[in-house]
Amino acid sequence: MTGQVREVIPKVDTGAVLSGAQFADAFSVEIGAAAVDAREACTRMVLNGPRWVSALTRLRNILVTPFGLKTSGKAPMRPAA
Repeated sequence: MTGQVREVIPKVDTGAVLSGAQFADAFSVEIGAAAVDAREACTRMVLNGPRWVSALTRLRNILVTPFGLKTSGKAPMRPAA
């Protein structure tokens, strides 16, 4: 998926939301004709990540198992609120 990224002016009172921040930025990217809300966009990013992230996670799980540390095994997905 490719799309053109555009910087947009945030429509938010930055003083109230980002107290003490020296700047605020926001970006927009076109992903096709279907409307996608923030939850769906996050789900798509997390579940469809690059393969190298999965490979590093598997490597991490292998390396920490002998030390009794928790692995990042598949947790059951929580229902959408």
